[in-house]
Amino acid sequence: ACQATGYGDFSRAKHGGGSDPANRFLDHGNYLAYGLGATATWVLGIPHGLSVLHGKTRRGGLVFDVADLVKDAVILPQAFVSAVRGDEEQEYRQACIEQLTRTEALDFMIDTVKATALAMTGGRQ
Repeated sequence: ACQATGYGDFSRAKHGGGSDPANRFLDHGNYLAYGLGATATWVLGIPHGLSVLHGKTRRGGLVFDVADLVKDAVILPQAFVSAVRGDEEQEYRQACIEQLTRTEALDFMIDTVKATALAMTGGRQ
């Protein structure tokens, strides 16, 4: 995404430590994805703290796992597009929400979690 948009030099700053636009936008967008992940698990009646991939290191691990389903496809590219355009935080947020809605990210998360659960149980409901 960095190269495709011509953003320039980029290094991902962890834990909100980045001051450049792309890092700030990634942090902001990731929180939007975490909210959708939490919503998807709540809708399905699954405890959001269930440990799957992120669970060994973070409380609420399933939310992070579910958010990962859309972060690279929706949040990441939008962060760089918005950074290159010079968007403000609110413009970036609105662009993310529009992309998450257009791609039906919440439905995708719910359907993927359901399909994964069914696959793991051999199709038994």
